[in-house]
Amino acid sequence: GLACLYAGQNGKEAWIAAALPTITFLFLAGVNHLIEIIRVKNYAPNNTLILIWDFGIPISLVALLLSTGAI
Repeated sequence: GLACLYAGQNGKEAWIAAALPTITFLFLAGVNHLIEIIRVKNYAPNNTLILIWDFGIPISLVALLLSTGAI
């Protein structure tokens, strides 16, 4: 929220600083959901469909940072 407002007004370093925690959190949440699917066989929609969000947003953020030359 606030980090994105700050990053929008400042340089590429702020973009990376705002994106990195989001990328890390969502990717690790996706790994946790995959572990639950494999170990516990939890195929509930709230556990499987969220994988699109958990891996899609980090991939999108990395692609955006690469395309803008921030990283």
